[in-house]
Formats: sequence, structure tokens, C-alpha cells
Amino acid sequence: FNRRRELQDQSSYSRQDVGGGVRLGLALDEFTRNTVGFNYTNTEIEDIGTNASVFVNSLAGDRDALTITNTFSHDTRDSFLTPTRGYNISLATAYSGFGGAVESLKNTLTGGYHYSLSDDWTLSVGGRVGYLWDINDETPLYDNFFLGGQTLRGFARAGIGPRDRATSDALGGQIMYGHNVELRFPFPYLRESGVQGVFFWDGGIVTEFDEQPQAQVENDEVYRMSLGAGIFWRSPLGPLRLDFGVPIVKGDGDEKEIFSFSIGTRF
Repeated sequence: FNRRRELQDQSSYSRQDVGGGVRLGLALDEFTRNTVGFNYTNTEIEDIGTNASVFVNSLAGDRDALTITNTFSHDTRDSFLTPTRGYNISLATAYSGFGGAVESLKNTLTGGYHYSLSDDWTLSVGGRVGYLWDINDETPLYDNFFLGGQTLRGFARAGIGPRDRATSDALGGQIMYGHNVELRFPFPYLRESGVQGVFFWDGGIVTEFDEQPQAQVENDEVYRMSLGAGIFWRSPLGPLRLDFGVPIVKGDGDEKEIFSFSIGTRF
């Protein structure tokens, strides 16, 4: 079992998850794997701010969710941390139900392709698509799709997509898609230290928030995009990134984040 308590970036409430699960994986061949996960979560929402959205206020209380997730993946990359060739694709289908308060079907497809332009220059192209089917109209907004932060640099975490017109709270959406294009190159005199430079072009959209009252929801169809540059360091502690991103296409109410720091890989 595990516990988590967090304050949502774009909404004035605290969330506590208590639950646990198990995963079973099967290697189908050298590059292909299928994993099935079973998870139970009890989510409690409290400390909702007095100026929070009517949609956030509807989250008050606790909900049980029993979820089964099947993930099919195929990965031919030559490196998990700094791939220079190969591709990876993953399809995750998560069904929540089995008598719990939430019944939904969430599908997420992600992938990436890496091409070595030379010994030190690598072009990477990635994408993601997601669709959430709210079967019993009880799926809480925190289960919606969100984009921003490391998934869409230049924008804050949950920085784009449907919002409450009155409070500007991020609501997420049931449809999501986006892309990332990245060029990695060596820094002079730092070739042996694992430090690389990065140029990137990101894009994405989150849409479809169907709860009422619809007149209170700002939900445009603008495909956001950003350009930027950064530094990637394969440190002894793991991959570290510092990115500088500038939105070039944005929607009303979007939250920008010019600088971002992260640990981990992107594709």
C-alpha cells in the first residue's frame, strides 16, 4: 500500500490517495512486452479553497476506484536513457469500475522514433494520443488528461486546456494529443562528461470537458506549440534537464512556464 498527499498545481484543494496494486508482465519476444496491472485507490479531496471552481467543489469527499490496466509495448531503442536509434510504442488501456464509484475507460498511445544524424547528433520525434470514456458520468476531473510542464515545455503543468471562466482553474479534458521533436548535440569540450545541448519543438491540445454548466467552461480548439533549447546531463544521479521554452501558439488563459527543470527521460 502507498500514500500520497499533494496540492494540485492549478486548483485550490488537497488530495490524498491511499491504495496499492500489483503488476504482472510477460515478455512476448526480445522487444515486445505485455503488462497487466491491478490497482485499488481511495482518493480523498479536502481543504477546497473558498474561491475554487464549482467543478472543484464537486470533488469534495472520497471515492473508491478499482482499476485494471493492460499495457502493450514494443521497444527497439539502443538505450533507455540516451537513445540514438530505434523506436518505442506503448498502448495502455485502463478500465475503472467493478462496483467502485468511478467507471471509465482510458486509452493512451505514446511513441517515439530516434535517428542518428551523425556520431553525436540525434533527432527524436515523439507523440501521444489519449481518449477517456466516462461511462457512468462520475469520473472526477483529476482523472482527465492534462498537458504542460515536461509534456509541453513552455507551458506550466496543467497549463493548457479547458478552464473555469470564473476562477481559471484547470479542468483537463477527455481528449488529448501532442508531439515532441528534439535535436540533441554535443557541447564542445564537454563531450566526455555526458552533457548535451537540445533544441525542441513541442505541441499539444487538451479538449472535451462535458460537465455542466457548459457556459462556465472555456474550451477552445487551439493546438498549442512552443520552441526552445535546453541542456541535458547524464549525471551519476540520473538524467538531468534544464529547458527554456517559449510558447509560439497559445490560447486564452494558458499558464506559461519559461524555465523548467526535470529528472528523467522524455521519449
